[in-house]
Amino acid sequence: MPLAMGGANGKVAYIDTEGTFRPDRIRAISERFGLDAEIVMENIIYARAYNSEHQFELLTDVAIRFAEEQGVYRLLIQSDPGAGLAFVADPKKPVGGNIIAHASTTRLSLRKGRGDQRVAKIYDSPDLPEAEASKSYFAEDISLD
Repeated sequence: MPLAMGGANGKVAYIDTEGTFRPDRIRAISERFGLDAEIVMENIIYARAYNSEHQFELLTDVAIRFAEEQGVYRLLIQSDPGAGLAFVADPKKPVGGNIIAHASTTRLSLRKGRGDQRVAKIYDSPDLPEAEASKSYFAEDISLD
């Protein structure tokens, strides 16, 4: 989404570890915000990981692409296949494991707050203190101009 609509104005890499990627859902979300669904789909690179070794290879490829095309990609989506193995998940465990963790200088934690509230927390940054910010989004907050 464009910056004016609260988006990051960039591309997304989606590593699907569970076979849950649904282009139709992306198209529906695009249409809800008045965006061209085909342009949105062109800005998503998608790969299906079939096992942990394949996921590691895909993460390596994505890390290289993020480094080569700095400022183009804004988001990496994947699930954590090992998350169900622990009784308590580590909230600071980086998505993408060590590859992405070492390529990042600032880490954010995103979560849903109460109602329509979303919370972003900076918890690892060389030049910013740990801090939290929240914002509530309502239909009238979104301008389609």
